[in-house]
Amino acid sequence: MRVYPVIVAILVAVALLIYWIPITVNVGGYEYKIGGYPWLAPTPQARSFFMGLGVAISILGAALVVLEFKFSRDIESIEEELESV
Repeated sequence: MRVYPVIVAILVAVALLIYWIPITVNVGGYEYKIGGYPWLAPTPQARSFFMGLGVAISILGAALVVLEFKFSRDIESIEEELESV
C-alpha cells in the first residue's frame, strides 16, 4: 500500500475533527477558539447551517478518501501487471 493515501486520509480526519470539535488555545493571555463551528454559532439558524455544512463536508471527505484508496489499489495492480510483462 502506498503511503500518500494514508497521509491524506489522516489529514482529512484531522480537518474534520477540527471542524467538529472546538479547541481552545491560550496564547499570551488571549483565548483563541479553533474549530467547533456548529457549536460556536451565534444563532440557531447559523448553527443549523453549520451542522448541515459539516455533514456535507464529512460525507464528501469520506467519499474522497474511499475513492483515493480505490484508485491507489487500482494503480498498484496496474503497476504489478506491467512489471510482470
